[in-house]
Amino acid sequence: MLAAPARVSHPSKPSLPPLPAAGAPGSWPGFRRERT
Repeated sequence: MLAAPARVSHPSKPSLPPLPAAGAPGSWPGFRRERT
C-alpha cells in the first residue's frame, strides 16, 4: 500500500532509489557499497 501512494507522489521516482536519476556515484548508498 505504501508503494502505491509513493508512486503517485513521485511518478518520476518510485519507492526505490533513483538509479538513472542519480547517475553520479555515491548518490545511492546501496550502489556505492556494491561498487566498493
